Amino acid sequence: MKVKICGLKEAKDVETAIEAGADFIGFVFAPSKRQITKKHAHELAKKIPKRVKIVGVFVDAPLEEVLDFIKSVPLDLVQCHGNESVVYLNQLPVPAIKAFGVQSDFALEKLKPYADHYLLLDAPIAGNGETFEWKNLAIPVDYRKQLFLAGGLTASNVQSAIRYFHPLVVDVSSGVETNQQKDPQKIKEFIKKAKEVA
Repeated sequence: MKVKICGLKEAKDVETAIEAGADFIGFVFAPSKRQITKKHAHELAKKIPKRVKIVGVFVDAPLEEVLDFIKSVPLDLVQCHGNESVVYLNQLPVPAIKAFGVQSDFALEKLKPYADHYLLLDAPIAGNGETFEWKNLAIPVDYRKQLFLAGGLTASNVQSAIRYFHPLVVDVSSGVETNQQKDPQKIKEFIKKAKEVA
């Protein structure tokens, strides 16, 4: 099981995540309480080994801007949380993760146009620590190899989520925080629990 720790801003938290076995580090460049500058992300990226992939999180950012971040940070993947089109994603020189906020009336048909990219299922409002209704969604086996799962995951529910969805990657931000700050113990515990699932 692969793990992405998202919304990192401090060198100590990046180091903790890497040492604990994170596979992906997420930097948020979209307006958010976890937003980080390109320059700061570049400095942190220097400490990240090649085996750990760096993901940049954007919301409807101009393509030219994203291309600049890919080159400057540099980024291994781009995560898109807005209304980005398939045409937009296809112009990115690195793999794209298209995020979907899952509401009660969510239709799996929405995923089809993006089937050549990674797919991220998240809560309706990303980053607020809430889960979506898992039982409302039966993910086809075809999508599991490209599926990132987020939305209110914590060390206490991540194993259940993995067993239910069989995703490629579990993705956490607020679930490893205490008082809106990354918590090293929670990061370690989350990664440990996720990787224990056979």
